Amino acid sequence: MGIIDLAGAAARAVAGVLLVASCGGYIAHKGVFPKPSIKVVDKLVVELFTPCLILGKVTPQVNPDLLVEFWPLMLVCVWNVTWGLIIGYLLSVVLDQRKLRGVLQAAIGFPNTISVVLTLSQALCKTKQVQELSTYPPDEAEDKLFAKASMMVLTSTLWWNFARWTVAYNLLAAGEEETFLSRIKKVFNPPVIACGLSFIIGFIPPFRRWWVGGSAPAVLLTDGVNMVGRCTVPVILVLLGARVYYSAVEQEEKKRKPLVEEVEMGVVTVDDKAEEQEIMIEEEPAEEPEEELSFVAKVSIVACRQVVCLLLGLVLVYFVSFTTDDVMLLLVCFLQTAGPPMINLTVIAGLHGCFESSIAHTLLIGYLSSILSWIVGISLCLRLLHSVLPVGDSSPAITLNTTMPALTPFDIVF
Repeated sequence: MGIIDLAGAAARAVAGVLLVASCGGYIAHKGVFPKPSIKVVDKLVVELFTPCLILGKVTPQVNPDLLVEFWPLMLVCVWNVTWGLIIGYLLSVVLDQRKLRGVLQAAIGFPNTISVVLTLSQALCKTKQVQELSTYPPDEAEDKLFAKASMMVLTSTLWWNFARWTVAYNLLAAGEEETFLSRIKKVFNPPVIACGLSFIIGFIPPFRRWWVGGSAPAVLLTDGVNMVGRCTVPVILVLLGARVYYSAVEQEEKKRKPLVEEVEMGVVTVDDKAEEQEIMIEEEPAEEPEEELSFVAKVSIVACRQVVCLLLGLVLVYFVSFTTDDVMLLLVCFLQTAGPPMINLTVIAGLHGCFESSIAHTLLIGYLSSILSWIVGISLCLRLLHSVLPVGDSSPAITLNTTMPALTPFDIVF
């Protein structure tokens, strides 16, 4: 796979994210999506769209055979989160921003593991370098490899969503005043409950027969759930674009602020005549401004995710290759480790009312720069796989459902 092909695949993976996000910025600019509405839509994503997505798309892939077959992907989740906590802690100490430790850990420990991985997997399945490491016939290799990659990604969505809405959700909530009831509510939020239901339905045969399949009794319900779940990804990207736009507007307003004195009681505009007079206004203590990540911190997050974690992904692939010779499984392990931060981070930040603009800027920087990091990372990963795997001797251990319709990145969540 040449540099140009890699660049095209990486650009395609990122372009979808940026194009849909730009739509969010556009409707915010036109006044169709006012800033107060963002909070409402954040709650819709958490309370409705994400649970439906998990129950509709992930549940059919949850069964004991697949979980045993794809066990290294569970290790990938633990590997990413653990290193994210460690690196985020060290970065907060180096930058002397201990109060921001939670957001640093969440941004580094939770990469985009779904949509970008699917797009890149689809491109890699077409290459000779990957096909020759499998035992599929050349005329069937592309379709079967991508079907297997889709199955892996969907299955891994279960534990990734559980980790996001438990660990990352609570990392960004650090410092908030909590009661016992609010803590329980944070732990058992709707996406976590949906993950639990998905696990129960997938593992208990009577429930699975009732929910999964075209002839299942609940087919009308599952069709509706799937329809609602499909809204998740576009809505999250629109929210990202709107946040970037409003952040830019706020920055522009700050530049024009010299002639405006803001006080809690109102806004006083200082004109030429008023400058000659002493204006006496009783000021009350202003609210403490929301603490944001510095530019250095944002760049550090991107560097840690796309350089340090990329190298950690190669290390993980090397050790996992001693337990399996499945080329697609190893590639997905790498792709789920080396990507930019997850898009869901903006929604979680919005729910807690913190770091919204900082995270939006970080994601923008991360996805633009990921085109270069993907080229380097995938090239190194392919070289590593050719050195550790026997050519033409990678044996798929499961029977694939080759009739499964092709998935696109927008069929499932980030």
